[in-house]
Amino acid sequence: MAKSAISQLMSDIKRLGARTSKWRDDVQVILVRCAGFAFEGNADPFNHLLEQMTGADLAAIVKWAETNTPVMFRKSESDGVKRFGINKSFEGVYDATELLGLPWWQHAKKPQQVSSVYDVAEAVRELIKRAEREVEAGKKTVQHADLIRDLKALAGRVSAAETE
Repeated sequence: MAKSAISQLMSDIKRLGARTSKWRDDVQVILVRCAGFAFEGNADPFNHLLEQMTGADLAAIVKWAETNTPVMFRKSESDGVKRFGINKSFEGVYDATELLGLPWWQHAKKPQQVSSVYDVAEAVRELIKRAEREVEAGKKTVQHADLIRDLKALAGRVSAAETE
């Protein structure tokens, strides 16, 4: 392909990124407005938002809403359809400024999470990192900490085999 074609594509991608950033911010504002109603006992705006967000990362939106507002996404007992309802056990108060500072897109899956390839060696390495953080934090009783050493040895053998 011509150099100008790749240059044009890169320019188009950059513009798309700018529009995506604006769109994410718009969704954030709408989520915070929905949260205001949820804190008053009305989850309908969240349900309407999901109906309108075809093609968006709905899991990230649901996770944000359940984490930061008094709603939960569950199957309705009356008709079996999943929708938001009020979580009466949620503790917190509505603070729009705070909610604006909690980006919903941080709950989105990373590219490796949506890949069609599952790398067990990478999963083991991530498990080792997570286990080491728990041990280092010292906030929990750690059982079978010696398994970390064994997992590291296994991961080392796999890495050595990959480089051969």
